[in-house]
Amino acid sequence: MFIQGIDRRGHTYYAVYHGKRLANKVVRETKLYIGHLDDLNEPKRIEIEKKLEELGDPSLIQKFRSILLSRGYEFPSPVAVFSVESVYEYGRELALHKVCEEIDFINVVNRHGYRGGGPDLGKIVEAMAIARNCDPCSYYQVSEWYSNSYLPFFLKLPAEELTYKIVIRALDYLQPKNTIPMQVALYENIRRVYGYECERLDIDITSTYFEGEECVLAEFGHPRGHT
Repeated sequence: MFIQGIDRRGHTYYAVYHGKRLANKVVRETKLYIGHLDDLNEPKRIEIEKKLEELGDPSLIQKFRSILLSRGYEFPSPVAVFSVESVYEYGRELALHKVCEEIDFINVVNRHGYRGGGPDLGKIVEAMAIARNCDPCSYYQVSEWYSNSYLPFFLKLPAEELTYKIVIRALDYLQPKNTIPMQVALYENIRRVYGYECERLDIDITSTYFEGEECVLAEFGHPRGHT
């Protein structure tokens, strides 16, 4: 099959033809009428290319585009033809993940809080810690938050592997006998990587929130469960 233009009344009209031999002579069979391309726009071009694709000859689209280029048609930027199906916000998650990488967070947690089978404890704890910083939700909601974040890509931990049951089970390994040496090792890594020095470090992770219809302070926050 081939595309050919025929000049008529100041315009060139294009069509797709198929040549076949009939009674010792070659005749043209019109497979698709395209028409003139004087006022061609993007929606029309895409429509024509879909019809060309249906003819089953991949070379037709390339031939059609060559004709357009010869006529000075300006194709849009490749970005313009993309359609956005979903959007992820991952700036904070990426920044916190890079910090965890620099202080060797996952390996430290795995070394001091070993658990057999299943996903790495270090990856689970990192996901929980980043969730706490980005969106302080309940443990029950961590798996849902994680599945809607970009962390599965950064941590190489599929969202379906971080279930509520896995999150709760990880807490069994985050007891003082394990977390104290974790904190010591992580703090030493922070000092080494960032040159951070201080004589004393106090950490308070106590969560305090207020509820009630008449409580003025309740207007400034929400409980961890977002209820």
